[in-house]
Amino acid sequence: MKNIAILVGNSEYQNLNKLHFCRKDISSMQKILSLSKKFEIHIFENYQSEQLKSGLSKIIRELEKSKINELLFYYTGHGVFKEQFYYLPINFTDKQFETTSLSNNELDDMLKSLNTEMVIKIIDACQSGQQYIKESDQMSVKKSLTQHSFKKCYFFFSSMNNQSSMGDDKGSYFTNAIIESIVTHKTDSIRYADVQSYIADCFNGKNELQTPFFVHQSNATEIFLSDLTSIQKFFENNDLMANNGEGIIQEIENDKIDIVEKLKTLSKKYIAKDVAQKTIECIFDENNINNMFNDDIKLIYDIKIEKHNDYNIDNINKLYNEIEKNKKHFFINLEYKQEAYTTTEWIPKKKNPYDITGRFSYDEFLGKNYEEKEIQKYRNIVNSICLVDDILPIGIVISLNPKENIDNINRYLINIINFHNNLDIVFYSNIIEYYKNNWYDWEKINTEDWIKSKESFCDKDKILDKIQIIIKNYNQKIIDNIFNILKQEDLKIRE
Repeated sequence: MKNIAILVGNSEYQNLNKLHFCRKDISSMQKILSLSKKFEIHIFENYQSEQLKSGLSKIIRELEKSKINELLFYYTGHGVFKEQFYYLPINFTDKQFETTSLSNNELDDMLKSLNTEMVIKIIDACQSGQQYIKESDQMSVKKSLTQHSFKKCYFFFSSMNNQSSMGDDKGSYFTNAIIESIVTHKTDSIRYADVQSYIADCFNGKNELQTPFFVHQSNATEIFLSDLTSIQKFFENNDLMANNGEGIIQEIENDKIDIVEKLKTLSKKYIAKDVAQKTIECIFDENNINNMFNDDIKLIYDIKIEKHNDYNIDNINKLYNEIEKNKKHFFINLEYKQEAYTTTEWIPKKKNPYDITGRFSYDEFLGKNYEEKEIQKYRNIVNSICLVDDILPIGIVISLNPKENIDNINRYLINIINFHNNLDIVFYSNIIEYYKNNWYDWEKINTEDWIKSKESFCDKDKILDKIQIIIKNYNQKIIDNIFNILKQEDLKIRE
């Protein structure tokens, strides 16, 4: 029986941030698996969506007649969670979301067509910078990623749906933890369960911004790799030992670096309050924002830009759960209110006032003295978000109103707001569409989900690039809607 490994690595993105450490990730995984001589390896590196889907389909068709013991799928690159998980090829654009992405469901449909004893998926996905905020929790993520059942499976995911995977020039921390679990293992074979335990220990309590999670349907005895001695010698001789942050701790313990100097170096990533204020003023500057819209939009719409100085914003309640989960990472306070809700519980029945024996009855033994009833309870929910500093504005609202001589298009509002600490800045943006329901008034017809983007607060240029990408995407969305209107009008004329 064959063992198949499919490795997909994306680093050279055309419309998203490039992920240089992903090159190291796929190279390291390929080297480990090649040295093991266990897997027949197929690599897809920096493929566009059409090439990737076609290539995967071709391999799956070629393998359909083969009996496969283990099928390992490894992915490193951008990913996004939107109802389900999507892998993002290098030509991904939000404008053609479905065409330029690969859904986890589509991938699983391919994998399920094979006669495979066990499927292993290792997903090291860095957030694309566009995270669609839903009322989703860890269980819904797991369900989406694993709803296609396999005989046996191990699933390793680098982070929750509301987190990003992280890395440096030595590779991503998650993939490095996998490599390090192998090259530091003390016996000559390592189970998938051993790798899972090592990763969990690496991230446990050390990085609240990244929490890997795992799903498996197995008996925990399955061997990942054997004959580790030769693999370990190769990595030692070629100085390829992975480093997920443990190396830094070890160096400190061995007095190989100056702790004070190291702390000073790390502190350079943090931003001072006065610099933060200037950065905020620059990125939300009216002229800067206005210049990000293309000429067609400016000819069709009057653009008005206003500043948000608090979080009293339309549809902000859709962010409350997301913000509450991450409140320790933002300079904010949350105010709560009590909410009544109804739940069902088993409660004791009222005792028969005529039963004065006081003895334990047979009904009580059978649990018949309890009944299921709806009861009202109360819980605290977020009511508002409050600032704890005076760095303003917290965001902007952009109104796009059709010019006086243009009547057959809709009106739009774009919200871009930020949450920050002294290290990172996170943007949430959405667009609201209105149509004219009488001579004077506009009625809301569509409010899109909030989209999340994150950058280092000390890198003003990257932040400006991020804002430009946000505006560019909404720019294109509005133009596409206008073209659809023109097509419909053209069809009416032809009829």
